[in-house]
Amino acid sequence: MLMTFPSKILLPLFFCILFCSSAWADVPQPDLYVVEFTDKNDSPYSIYRPWEFLSMRSIIRKRGAGIPIDETDVPVNEKYLNRLRSTGATIKCVSKWFNSAVIQTNPQQLGTIQKFPFVKNHFPVGKQQNTKKDYTPPEIKKESFDSFPTPYGGALNQIAMLDGLLLHSMGFTGHGKLVAVLDGGFKNVDVMPFFERMREEGRLLPSKDIVHNDDYAYEDSSHGTTVLSTMGAFIPYLMIGTAPDATYICIKTEEIGSENPVEEEYWIAGAEYADSLGVDVINSSLGYTTFDLKDLNHDKSKLDGETYRGTLGADMAAQKGMLVVTSAGNEGRGKWRTVGVPADADFALSIGAVTPKGEKARFSSMGPTTDGRVKPDVSAQGAPAVVASLRSYSISQSSGTSFSSPVMAGMATSLWSSFPEKSWKEVREAIIVSGHQHEQPDSLLGHGIPNFVRAFVYLSGMPEYHPIRSDHLIFMKDGVPQVLFNNPNGKDVEYVVRNIAGIEVTGGSHPQNWSSVLPLEKMRDLPKGIYFVDIMMYDGGFRLKINW
Repeated sequence: MLMTFPSKILLPLFFCILFCSSAWADVPQPDLYVVEFTDKNDSPYSIYRPWEFLSMRSIIRKRGAGIPIDETDVPVNEKYLNRLRSTGATIKCVSKWFNSAVIQTNPQQLGTIQKFPFVKNHFPVGKQQNTKKDYTPPEIKKESFDSFPTPYGGALNQIAMLDGLLLHSMGFTGHGKLVAVLDGGFKNVDVMPFFERMREEGRLLPSKDIVHNDDYAYEDSSHGTTVLSTMGAFIPYLMIGTAPDATYICIKTEEIGSENPVEEEYWIAGAEYADSLGVDVINSSLGYTTFDLKDLNHDKSKLDGETYRGTLGADMAAQKGMLVVTSAGNEGRGKWRTVGVPADADFALSIGAVTPKGEKARFSSMGPTTDGRVKPDVSAQGAPAVVASLRSYSISQSSGTSFSSPVMAGMATSLWSSFPEKSWKEVREAIIVSGHQHEQPDSLLGHGIPNFVRAFVYLSGMPEYHPIRSDHLIFMKDGVPQVLFNNPNGKDVEYVVRNIAGIEVTGGSHPQNWSSVLPLEKMRDLPKGIYFVDIMMYDGGFRLKINW
């Protein structure tokens, strides 16, 4: 319909149009777009030669888990990328899983690109930022520090809350497992004393910066540094992390100083890189809800595990065989309130935060998802958590699900190292089942605070393993009962073995540390039957019943 206006309103309308046009021009417009391709035709790569694009560790991990190598593992067609470059567009990152690329472009270039026959779709993901800063690692001189009475130092509570001490005492500390930390920067990780043991043992792989497409991620932000410390730090009597013997790689996927959906694309590219290396566990202390360009904000009503790219990427990472552990979010007191992306992913293990006393942190994002699934899945200490300081032999505290997530990821890694033949699904299930409110999960803590002794027992499936109580475990080794228990005072213990009539038949003493195994060697020659073992510690004791 043709519309006309009376002449007396033409002048005001002109100024309105002029003003509105000027205001619109001042609004930042996206120049980053995802371009999706139709196919991977004429690729020089083949799923029958996976060693050309996957490491042997990745290939072996997939085969061991029964995960096929398929077309999603094959790199994006380089010819398509070159056609995009020919328009003057810049390739920012590429996703083989979703057969797409992120480009920085202008409207003219985009108009040409969308006409290419191999381009299926395109959509905006934000505006390019240039925030990378020159960085020179500081020299950190070795100095003395105030020690704690236990080897775990200030990190004791956040590990003991999960019964991780007992798991570590059995020798399961993440050895043989590879963990990728996806974050915004890792200042000083390459020089800090907390990671010296990791570096000396070759367990810190070369880093990767997806955002700036280089191989140096020890810059821009210390967030990833403190996240890593909750897992991998090792200075006895000051701080030990939840998986001190795992191998780590730091991958920068976050653009510091801005918030755009393109960071989900960087996340996906980082997860793909991790997969190509054969990573077992991903920790993602990141989440996406609203952005600098408001038109690109996520919609809470669509947090269904099937909508947003970061969510789909997390689920794809799991399908490739990795355990994805991610922060639930810190929106519990804000307008958003619920979990973000990728915490709504079906297969991600989403972590809420609790206080040192096990109470929900007020800031911790809540569930459920819009399709009714329990989120967060489980919770760990994060209000506050103990983290390493960047420039000295000291520790500090930081709050957020950013820290409850790696505390949990490290324990999950240690648990998985006790049963390396298990799948990520089995490990995830064991952790959830061991939650203190698994029978009645809620939208605040999910299945609750896991107990990794119970998770270990659940995974073992062996009748000779018996959980006695939350901090004790009896297991058989070399035909002799072994008692594993916490002994926080680190004093020697005495034990007495009585028969069913209450008569003492043997006993002895055993040197102990904060948590250790007590082998009941003197029971080896006793006749089979029911026995009671009284274990006496500095500050008390307990009695166990053993069917021998």
